Amino acid sequence: MMIGSECPMSPRTIKKNNAFTLIEVLVGMIIIVAMSAAAWMAVTALRASDEVTQNRIMAVNLLRKSQEEVRRVSQSPANYAILGTAGCDFQGAPPCNFDDISSDFPGYARTLTVTNESGSASFKRILVDVTWTELGAPQNLQSVLLLARPPDPLPGNLVGAVTDGDTGDFIAGVQIDLGPPSTGTPVSYSAASIDTIIPRADALITNYDFAAATGQFQIEPGSWTLRATHPAYEDFGPIDVPDIASNSEAVFNFTMTPKPQDGHLIIRFINILTGAPVNINNQPKVSLYNDGTQVGPSLNSETVFDFTIPFDDANSEKFTVASFDLYKAGYVGNFPCGPSVTHAKDGWSSVAVAEGSSTGNCGPPWIGNPGLDRIEVGPGETKSEDALITPVPTATVIGVVMDHTAKPIPNAELYVRWPNGNRYYLSTAPIGYSDYLGRYSISVPAAQALFPTVGDPSQYMIIWASTTTKHTKCCDIEASAVVTSPQTDPDRRVGPLVAGGVVSKNLIITTTSSAEVCGNTTGGIFNDPLSGRSGPIDNAQVNIGGVSKWTNGAGQYLHECEVGQTGYRITTGSPTTLVSRGGYYDFRSTGNAYYSGVGVNVLPNQLNAVPNIRLWPIGFGTLQINIIEKDTGLPVPGANIEVFRSYNNSLVYAEEDLDGDGQVVVSNMEESWPPDAVAADTSGYYSKTPRTFNIIVSYPPDPVNVPNGTVSGVTVKQGQTTTINVILDIPGTF
Repeated sequence: MMIGSECPMSPRTIKKNNAFTLIEVLVGMIIIVAMSAAAWMAVTALRASDEVTQNRIMAVNLLRKSQEEVRRVSQSPANYAILGTAGCDFQGAPPCNFDDISSDFPGYARTLTVTNESGSASFKRILVDVTWTELGAPQNLQSVLLLARPPDPLPGNLVGAVTDGDTGDFIAGVQIDLGPPSTGTPVSYSAASIDTIIPRADALITNYDFAAATGQFQIEPGSWTLRATHPAYEDFGPIDVPDIASNSEAVFNFTMTPKPQDGHLIIRFINILTGAPVNINNQPKVSLYNDGTQVGPSLNSETVFDFTIPFDDANSEKFTVASFDLYKAGYVGNFPCGPSVTHAKDGWSSVAVAEGSSTGNCGPPWIGNPGLDRIEVGPGETKSEDALITPVPTATVIGVVMDHTAKPIPNAELYVRWPNGNRYYLSTAPIGYSDYLGRYSISVPAAQALFPTVGDPSQYMIIWASTTTKHTKCCDIEASAVVTSPQTDPDRRVGPLVAGGVVSKNLIITTTSSAEVCGNTTGGIFNDPLSGRSGPIDNAQVNIGGVSKWTNGAGQYLHECEVGQTGYRITTGSPTTLVSRGGYYDFRSTGNAYYSGVGVNVLPNQLNAVPNIRLWPIGFGTLQINIIEKDTGLPVPGANIEVFRSYNNSLVYAEEDLDGDGQVVVSNMEESWPPDAVAADTSGYYSKTPRTFNIIVSYPPDPVNVPNGTVSGVTVKQGQTTTINVILDIPGTF
């Protein structure tokens, strides 16, 4: 071998093998087959998923189409009425003629089911059911549609502007009523005007609108007559408005003529002796007349009498002002009115007295007539006149107040009344007092200057005196009692009394001491077994003749004098007995709404056993009130509920603005009377006059056109629930 030279390759070198073994070929073939199978299954699954999705899309499209078809068909009232029946049930037959879906939706079928919602034919539940076959299995989709349609024809509406005929300004507060043609009565629909423009999308200028607060039309299509009223304007109408068409608005603008301005007639009563105005108390009355007929209310308790006179046109009118019973205020007319009198007790009349004069003539009618009314007043005009009057003339009454033994009574009180018994105008307090010798001297009205007295002492003044005397009450309690001189005719009369005259009259008062005759009482208060309870009732208040005691644990009570007192406690006779205890109906011996009454008789100077008294416990139940709309049968939100006792109209329960369920449940509601056990009782112990409840439901969102719902005579039983449905008829609800 030579170093540094190449060595030639050996002819026996190793050759690389590039072929597959049999095992490798078999494994490869298995992998290829598995992958092909997986790919085929994936493609198959994707195709099935696409088919399901497509089927569902087709079903949804068919549901939507069916809903639109139902809406289209229902536009006809006749079709709406038979929807879901033969000829109107997706079969394509007349009259509804639903589309044939076989070409557009092959393999699909649909059914239509229609039911009335809440029992109302104007509110329907539409169920559409679509079916098909998918991968060999039946499939379906459903949709529910609530369809409302009011009875044809659809309501219409009336809008417009009502303005002042002089200024053209809007008038607020006009009551606008629609009624049957020609008369407009009775009223069918009402609206009220406002003083601003009602906002509208079409910019129409209106200030009244008959639509409901929700904007729904309410007026039945056809011909209507309109009337409008306002206190400050002449009545407008009746007048026929443009015919109101279905589902549309009619416009009617009109003006109202202002009424003439009121006139005023002012009368001041002046004392002719002082020249000062006189305040007239509330006993006399002053009235305004026109042609013998009273205008407006009578006035009293004034210094200045301002009569407001309404006018229907621009013409002035003549009036009479007259007072009546002015003497009760201490003043009269300064002229005679009747035989044997010197003054006019009624006072003043513009017919009897000329302007500026204090004398008059009572011959003409006091309230005037068309020929005698003299004070002329026109629209917007104010007239004033002074009525000159004089104080009631007086006389003097003197005498002595003495007892039945002729002993003078000092410091006795003196009282005076008019001949007819009315209170004397000066005061309800005494008019005077006797002195230490029993003497008195008082100034009183000279009645015979005002009232004729020929043969009639009943026209004399009434006078009496009063003092106190010793009086012994029950339980020997020392007290005093007021005693008076006789207050019956003829002893109480004094007269004749003429202006400036003096009349003497002694007044005798019987001052013998007096004492009450009394006895004690005892008894028991118990539950009535008919009520389901039994046994005594403790802590019940028993009031006999004004004296109260309370029962003990055995239900017993005793009315007797307190420790340290003597005698007996309750005045004899038949005193009223009252029994009260929380949770029970109050008892009254003379009878009340619950008990017929039990006689209580108290004899003197002994212990009186009062019959046992049974009390009935107060029961409570539950009252459920449902507010339902008449046409739809649906609950009514927004209503107000009031529950009253029928026997005295007192409020028991109130709730405003009900929520969406339109329902109120009143728990612990007092029961109505009588309970069933009392109604069946034949003892006569209980009163059985019914005491029930009345329910009134109002609808504040539209109080004009929605009448109140009322239910009367509602009974509530102890431990039971009473359910009451109150129906409201709300226009524009379907």
